[in-house]
Amino acid sequence: MAQTVQVQTQRRGKRESLIHSKSGFALLIAALIIITIISVGVAVSIGQVRIPLAESYRILLYKLTGFQWGTTPIEAGSFTDIIWQIRFPRVLMAMFIGAGLALCGAVMQAAVQNPLADPYILGISSGASLGATFAILIGFGAIGWLGQTGVAFWAFAGAMGASLLVLTLAGIRGK
Repeated sequence: MAQTVQVQTQRRGKRESLIHSKSGFALLIAALIIITIISVGVAVSIGQVRIPLAESYRILLYKLTGFQWGTTPIEAGSFTDIIWQIRFPRVLMAMFIGAGLALCGAVMQAAVQNPLADPYILGISSGASLGATFAILIGFGAIGWLGQTGVAFWAFAGAMGASLLVLTLAGIRGK
């Protein structure tokens, strides 16, 4: 029994040291970049109009670098327009929004030093709801100096106010 625990501990230590080493970290980053490139190609290929994966990569490579891959020239056709003007901007936006949400979650968990921290537990979502309700009741959504973004602005202000209140209360007496 003791030997089994010791062997498992040694295996776990080797696994952790591989990830924490420079070569292991570089390998992990390279694998994640490759997975991202594959998922971008698949995402721009799937839709109402099915575009072959190889054609999607050809169009993206040509539009991003100017490099022509293959013997057939890339023309300004429907596939090019669909990928470059509709699908690729949406995929990029989804990638940036996902990265932003991940960053916000990591910052929130680091700020309160709790891996279970989320906007619902900390009251940030309730603050955003309060701000949005305030904007709707006052009428900032229809008129006002912010126009159409009035409700979103006040929801953001409510979320920020709730965040600052929670962090201020949490920092009382240096705790």
